[in-house]
Amino acid sequence: MRNFFFSIVIIALFIALGVASSSFIQEKGILTFAVREVFSAPTHFLSSLLEQDKDINDSLIRENEILKAEVLRLRKQAREGTEGPNQIVAKIYSTYPFNNRSLLMINAGERLGISINDPVTVDGVFLLGKVKEVFLEYSIVSTLFDAAWEAPVKIETDSVDALLVGGRDPHLTFIEKSKLILDGSNIYAAQEGFPYGLKIGTVRETRDEPASTFQEAVIDFPYEVNFLTEVTVFTE
Repeated sequence: MRNFFFSIVIIALFIALGVASSSFIQEKGILTFAVREVFSAPTHFLSSLLEQDKDINDSLIRENEILKAEVLRLRKQAREGTEGPNQIVAKIYSTYPFNNRSLLMINAGERLGISINDPVTVDGVFLLGKVKEVFLEYSIVSTLFDAAWEAPVKIETDSVDALLVGGRDPHLTFIEKSKLILDGSNIYAAQEGFPYGLKIGTVRETRDEPASTFQEAVIDFPYEVNFLTEVTVFTE
């Protein structure tokens, strides 16, 4: 009987120790989690601040480009005594899931004064393309991403001449090898019929092949065509 009693006591002690151990492990796990969260919080906070700062910086850059383009246009208008073009904001019809960057359809046409070859821009600053076909209520726009697109441009560095060749990856060609082109230089439209000061993008890098007569340049565009929802058309 005494042995039976001791056996019961020993079993009870083991159960108590097991419960205590489990509780300790659980509490330790909770404590570890809490400590980890405390130390990781500043990292999350700093990461969030950096992302917000980048968004603000990108927005300020875009606003600065818009202001610079407007100043250029106003200066030219003042010199020539002319008025600037009318600007019509138009929505882009969705072509999802068959996204085509070379052609866009917009909800503005002849009724609103749209004409063939009218320049089409992003934010009224960045040249996107030109009107290809016009109907009463809508128009078709040919963009810089059309393989048929070719137009003269100017590179900000010493106003260097180049030819923009469109396509899936538009690029600049016919750049004289003697010209030093800096990465990040602005690229502006220089085609007759387009408003002065329309920006294309910036130079990402230049390519100078020994066997080639000219340099080429890769373009960075400040927008993604597939994410655009509206454009600004310049009309006479």
